[in-house]
Amino acid sequence: MARFINHLIRAVLIGTVIYFIFLVIFFFMGRFDDGFNYQFGWTYYFKNMIFALILYMVNAYWIQYLVVTYKHDLFSLKRFTIGITGNILVSILGIFLSRFVLVVVFEKMPLIEFLANEKPGYYQSSLIIAICISLIFYAIWYYKFKSATARDLRHPLDLTEICDRKTLINIGNTYRTLTDENNKKYLEELLLKDAEIYNTEIKIGLKTKVTEDFNTGNTILIDGWLLSITEARQCALLSISQAN
Repeated sequence: MARFINHLIRAVLIGTVIYFIFLVIFFFMGRFDDGFNYQFGWTYYFKNMIFALILYMVNAYWIQYLVVTYKHDLFSLKRFTIGITGNILVSILGIFLSRFVLVVVFEKMPLIEFLANEKPGYYQSSLIIAICISLIFYAIWYYKFKSATARDLRHPLDLTEICDRKTLINIGNTYRTLTDENNKKYLEELLLKDAEIYNTEIKIGLKTKVTEDFNTGNTILIDGWLLSITEARQCALLSISQAN
């Protein structure tokens, strides 16, 4: 319910912003040269909000499904193509539902007449806006995902609770001198590979891998700390990032 309410608030905000953008466009097109009609303004706002609410919801929940299903694999070419194709299809459905609500429900046009008069031109501008907003969603989610991934890869959950940042960096520096794992990209690939085994959030996957390391003896002694190799690699990645 909380997520739905958040989506609803965002849909209203985005719909309101789009509404005022169109008002500015109409102003420069000269539509208000004879004055602004408040009845027109409220009517247009209502219609715009119907489109905004429905289009936002169908696209938001489609993207949410993709994020839950594919996680960080969403931005592979195949997955991203599936995502955008899905956004186009659900947007077309959303536009149809919006027009149905406005024309059939509120304007009382018979359903048969509504279906007979539907034209592709009615969908073009709304579809373009919906796809642009979806791309913004993808960009925001990608940025948040990259930030969260970088944080989770560099901070071993259990060790972070008992060691300060300086200690973690020192452990990472020592590990890098004891092994040939001294490359940021290489360490990220190793940690991501370990996390992906468990098909869950990266931080949870790495925590599970740490437990498995201790159970199988895949450990290393550094500066008096008995660590799993996964924890040591996370500290190494943190030390490299700190140095950069």
